[in-house]
Amino acid sequence: MYSSNNDLYREKAASWHDLLTAWMGPSPLEVEELPQICRNEVIAWDANARKVAETVMELLSEGLGLEAAKFKELTFSEARVFVGHCYLYCPQPDLTMGITSHTDPRVVTMLLQNQIPDLQALF
Repeated sequence: MYSSNNDLYREKAASWHDLLTAWMGPSPLEVEELPQICRNEVIAWDANARKVAETVMELLSEGLGLEAAKFKELTFSEARVFVGHCYLYCPQPDLTMGITSHTDPRVVTMLLQNQIPDLQALF
């Protein structure tokens, strides 16, 4: 799913970004549904994200005194979503923000910051 400035007329400050969301699991996405320009990268991300998620879930299980595969048995790493934000040039940056404060409703969220500063993760 592609969206852009989804709260432009609802909020005091616009969320000035484009957004690509792709649900990669538990049901596989049809590859043709991904934009061709980033198709290979999103597929590669999913393969690697799945490995990382399974490793993190094993470590969390063991840390809680459970068997390493317990969270995998409970399918905690099956639901995967790729969310990519693209922050375009903004003619009035004082009236916008990249994304509003929010909570991700997931077990684990991985953030990757590129050359654009000011990523904030509050916990």
